[in-house]
Amino acid sequence: MNQEAAGIEAGKEAISEVATALFNLGLSPPARAKKLKSKLQAKVTKTAKLKGRVDKTTLRRGVRVVAESSVPQIDKEGVAYEDGDTIISWNENAHDIQLRALDMVFTLCDDYPAKRHEVGGKNGRPIDINHRFDPGGALQTVIERLTGATRQPPTNGDTK
Repeated sequence: MNQEAAGIEAGKEAISEVATALFNLGLSPPARAKKLKSKLQAKVTKTAKLKGRVDKTTLRRGVRVVAESSVPQIDKEGVAYEDGDTIISWNENAHDIQLRALDMVFTLCDDYPAKRHEVGGKNGRPIDINHRFDPGGALQTVIERLTGATRQPPTNGDTK
């Protein structure tokens, strides 16, 4: 078996293990699809505090009054009026949750192009796998201490 086939087989085994673990947790493919479908219709409740009383008949559809408070007041002319606050709420689409769920659906269905990262050597050349690592003087020092031999100076005329 060549290396590519071995890699593909190992990948299939890893995916199989993940699928089995998810199934054991009660997350079978139909259950995952049901959860993702519910997330595609996710909603979030928004609230706002308004000054004064609000006429419920003027609110748009889907907006509801959560709480009202009224405090009787008398203005400078002696006219009585009510002052207070109103809290309203409404539901909106939770776009961030919906987009994340859609991204998961696309990922699970393999709709994204494959991710491929190529690694190259210096200046775009192929990687040299036969390169010999030279750790410098550290290894030579250890060898000298163990063997008692000293390093010979270069013979090309350099004094360095």
